Amino acid sequence: MNFLNLFKKSQKRVTSQDLADLIGSYPESNSGIAVTPLKAMQANAVFSCVRVLSESIGQIPLKVYKTGENSKDVAKDFNLYNLLRWQPNEFQTAFDLKSFIVLCLCLRGNFYGYINWVGKKEDRKISEILPLHPDNVEVEQSKDWGIIYRVKTGTNKTEVIKNENIWHIKGLSLDGFTGISPIEYQKESIGLSLATEKHGSNLFKRGARPSGTLEAPAELSEGARERIINGWNKAHGGDKQGGTAVLEEGLKYNTISMSNEDAQFLETRKYQRSEIAGMFRVPLHMIGDLEKSSFSNIEHQGLEFVKYSLGGWIVNIELSVRKDLLTSDQKKTYFAEFLVDALERGDIDSRYKAYSAGIEKGILSPNECRQRENLNPREGGDEYLRPMNMEVSDGEDDKDPGTGSRPGDSVFGKNLDFTAQTKADSINSRNQLRAGYKKSFAQVMQKIITKDAWQIRANINKDIKTRSDFSSWLKTYYENAQADIQKEIFKILKNYALLVKTLALNDVDFGDEIEGFDDFINLRAESVAFNYGKSNINQLLALMQENESDDLKAVLLARVDEWEKGSDTREKKADSWAADEVVKTDNAVARFCWAAAGVVALIWRTQGRDVCPFCKQMNGKTVGVKEPFIASGSELVADDGSGMKIRGVKNHPPIHKGCNCIIIPG
Repeated sequence: MNFLNLFKKSQKRVTSQDLADLIGSYPESNSGIAVTPLKAMQANAVFSCVRVLSESIGQIPLKVYKTGENSKDVAKDFNLYNLLRWQPNEFQTAFDLKSFIVLCLCLRGNFYGYINWVGKKEDRKISEILPLHPDNVEVEQSKDWGIIYRVKTGTNKTEVIKNENIWHIKGLSLDGFTGISPIEYQKESIGLSLATEKHGSNLFKRGARPSGTLEAPAELSEGARERIINGWNKAHGGDKQGGTAVLEEGLKYNTISMSNEDAQFLETRKYQRSEIAGMFRVPLHMIGDLEKSSFSNIEHQGLEFVKYSLGGWIVNIELSVRKDLLTSDQKKTYFAEFLVDALERGDIDSRYKAYSAGIEKGILSPNECRQRENLNPREGGDEYLRPMNMEVSDGEDDKDPGTGSRPGDSVFGKNLDFTAQTKADSINSRNQLRAGYKKSFAQVMQKIITKDAWQIRANINKDIKTRSDFSSWLKTYYENAQADIQKEIFKILKNYALLVKTLALNDVDFGDEIEGFDDFINLRAESVAFNYGKSNINQLLALMQENESDDLKAVLLARVDEWEKGSDTREKKADSWAADEVVKTDNAVARFCWAAAGVVALIWRTQGRDVCPFCKQMNGKTVGVKEPFIASGSELVADDGSGMKIRGVKNHPPIHKGCNCIIIPG
C-alpha cells in the first residue's frame, strides 16, 4: 500500500515533517523516544525556553535607520521600516514574524522568508516578506560556490528560488551555509526529559506506586485469571483507585512497596530542566525555577539574559537584514537595529537617577528622557545642559547677557581670579565645592556599604561555631574587598580632588600641573579604603567582646542595619562618612598643592557659629607647610578644663566627627 494514500482523505498538504513522523525517519534517542521538533515542544523545559526566547525577541522593536554625517535618524519613509516595525505581510504582525524567526532557529536551526521585490531593479523595493516552513526548503552549495534554494510549493512541486528572493537566517552552522538543528543534536537530553515525564505520568496514574498482587488459595484456570485481573482493573484502576476492595473466593491482596530511590525521578526531571535551559542559554528563573534566585540577584540575572541569551539572536537578525533585505546602494545608507532599552530598564528609582545624571552631565536632554518613559515632549526640553566646570571662557564675549557673569565665574571653573579676591571668598568657594560633592560621596559609600551589609548578614545568619570563625572571615573579607572598595572610592575622589587642586593653585596664582599629584590621589584612595574596612572590623569585633553569645547575632545584625539605614540617634554611615571625607580630602589636597607651589605656612580656621571648644583652641594656629598642626598623642584642653586626646598626627582638619574647619595659605 502506498503510504501517501493515508493523506488522500485529508485536505492537509503533506510536509516532510508529516512523512518523517509517519515512517520514523527521526532516529530514536537512547531513551527509546524519537525526538522530532514537534515532539520536543511537548517537553515543558523546551517549550518554556523556546517561548521565552521567541516572545522576548518578538517584543523588541526592530527599527530601520538612515545614517547621516554625524547622526542616525529613524527611516520612517523607507518602506522596509514599516515591514519590520509593524507588519511584514497581510497575515502577520512584526511580533509574529520575529517570534517565528526565533522559533524556527530554536527548533530547526534555520529561518527562511520569501522576499517579494517590486519595481525596476535600480529602484525596486520590498512589498512583503512571507515566512517559509524550514522543512519545505532545501539548501545546497553549487559548483561555483553559490547557494541554491529549492522550495516545495503549495502544489507539492519543488522550485528553485533566486537567492535575492530568500531571507535566510541560520543558527550554529557546521558547513557555513545551513544551520544545525539544536533538537537533533540534543535529542538525548530532550528524549530523557520526555521519558522522565512519561514515567512520572504512569507512576502517578498508579497512585505513585506499582500495582500489587492478588494471591489465590489454589491454582486458577487461565480464564479465571483473566476474568479476575480485568475485573480488578476495571473496579480499582486509574482514577478509581483508593476505593474499598471486595475480595472473594479466598483472594488476598499483597502490596509491593517502592523504595525512596525509585521515587527520585523528580531529581532527574530537575536536572534535565537545568540541562535544557543551558542548551538554550536561558536563566532558570525565566522558566519558572526560582531555587537559585533571590531578590538581590534576579534583576542582575535579567540583565544577563538580555546581554548573553538574546544578544546573539539580536546581532544575527540585524546583520541578516543588511545581507538580504537591502540592496547594495541601500547598505551604504540604511541599517536595522533592535531597541533593547525596554528590556534593560531597571526600577523607577534607578531609571530616574540615571536620567538625572545624564541630564546634569549633558548626555541626555529632558525630552529624550521623557521619550524613554513614553511621555510627550515639553517646551524647552530639547536643550542640553553643560556642566559649568567644563565651560571654556574666551573673555567678555562669553558673558551671559542676562546676568553679566561668565561661565568660568563658578566655584568649579578654572578662570577664577583668586589673586584679586579675599581669603574669605576663597574659603567660600571651597565650601560650595564641599557641599556640592557631599551627596555624591554619600551615594558611592552607600553602594559599598549595601554590598558589605549583604555579605556580613549572610555570614552572621549562618551557624557561627566560634567567635574566631566570624572574626577570621571578617578580616579575610575586607582583605579581599580592599581593591574593589578602593576602585569605587577612587572615581569620585579623583574628580573632587582635581577641582580642589584648581581652586588651591588659583588661590596662589600657580600653574595647573604639579608633580606627583596622581600618585598622591592613588595613595589617598588606598588609605580611605583601608581605614573604612579597618573601622568596620574594629566595630564588629568590639561588639563581639562586649556581648554574650546568645545575643551576638542580634547585636551584630543591629549594627549592620544601623550602618545601612541609620537610627534615631545616629545618621547613616554613608552620610556621616561623606561629611567627614569632603573636609579631609579638601584640606589634604589643598595642603599638598600649596606645598608643591612653594607656600611656606598654613593657617587653621574654624567655620560656623557652633564651633566646638577644641576647634576653638586651634583657630588661627599657623604652622610650616610641612609641619603637623597637632602631634600624635597631644591633648587639646577646652576652656572648661575638658580634654581631647589626639590619636595620630593631624596635618589638617578634621580632628573629630562633624568638624568643618579649613586651612588656608599663611
